[in-house]
This record gives sequence, structure tokens and C-alpha cells, in this order.
Amino acid sequence: MFRVHLKAQPPRNYREAYADKAESQLISELLDHMFDNGVMMVNTCSAALSTKMGKKEIDHLVVKLKSGFEMLLPKMPKKG
Repeated sequence: MFRVHLKAQPPRNYREAYADKAESQLISELLDHMFDNGVMMVNTCSAALSTKMGKKEIDHLVVKLKSGFEMLLPKMPKKG
């Protein structure tokens, strides 16, 4: 299992993992992008890998996550 956090720093605890309104909007856009490209993730931007997944499926996941991150990059808050 894995979860995507759209934060400047990785969260260290559950309080830091909380998504504020701005991050929730970005997550929603990323989830829509992933779904439109054949990858289902739950609303927390979490997913699980399966032993049935091969190189082709993993490569597809990586490519679509990368393109989703690139789509969101201009919308991300700038570091202080």
C-alpha cells in the first residue's frame, strides 16, 4: 500500500498527514487524472499494489503519476 501526500515535507505523524482544503483540491484533480488514465485510487490518494501486477502495469502507474504531478506542479504552493 502507498499514499500520495502533496506536501513540501513528508508527514511525520497523522496530524501532519491531514490534507487542508488546498491540498484536498489538488488530490481531487490528481485522482481524476489517474481515473481518466485507468488507475483507481481511493479518495485519500492511497492505493495498493498486487502480485498480479507486472512491469507493464507498474510502468503505467509510474507514467500516469508522473504526468499527474507535472499537471499539478504549477498549482502547488511555493515553499516559504
